[in-house]
Amino acid sequence: MAYTQSTPTVKVTMEGGRQVVRISFTETEASSTSEWVVTDWRLPRMGTVVLYKADLTAGTGTTIQPKMGRATNPTVDTQNWIGQISAAAGAINDASPLRFANLAGVLYGRSTPNNAAADHSVSTEITIISGVI
Repeated sequence: MAYTQSTPTVKVTMEGGRQVVRISFTETEASSTSEWVVTDWRLPRMGTVVLYKADLTAGTGTTIQPKMGRATNPTVDTQNWIGQISAAAGAINDASPLRFANLAGVLYGRSTPNNAAADHSVSTEITIISGVI
């Protein structure tokens, strides 16, 4: 089978005077180079990822270490880099703030399993607050 990403669910609410965007999706047959994409005009142009939750639910790998950017294949030495979860794990629940600006309605990322096999399933939830906090 080939890599697939479910259509992301994007929910937007107002909480404490700020726009809160909650994104959820799943990936199947993911490898270390598989890339997920969330396209939604409601993504804030400037914001802070305040919670990143992901679970490696199947596959031969044992950990994931997600990363995000403003363009495809984000790398740390480019302007498109938003950040990477600091520690690899099978289950991620990271509230370390990842700040970004100049997002143009598209968020890119990779779950990055610890092996190259294309047999991983990952469930992801991302919470973003508009503005830099």
